[in-house]
Amino acid sequence: METMIGQEDKLAKFEEIAMRRVPAACKAIELIGNLSNKASYQYDEARLKLIFDALDKAVADTKAKFNPEKSKKSSFNFDALKE
Repeated sequence: METMIGQEDKLAKFEEIAMRRVPAACKAIELIGNLSNKASYQYDEARLKLIFDALDKAVADTKAKFNPEKSKKSSFNFDALKE
């Protein structure tokens, strides 16, 4: 049986790491938004769909990790455009 101190330590560690990782993930998503600058980049709806589908899946996969019955990993690429 875990002691209260052990549980508090785990909670503190969770919060400490989350406070680093969540802002980093949000910043990475913000950087993806910079790709919308048509003066610098060219893209089409198919590529946008792949990007947003991958982001949606990554969020869903991450949520599922907190419910281990649904946990799976995903990857991203443009292979669907080559079919």
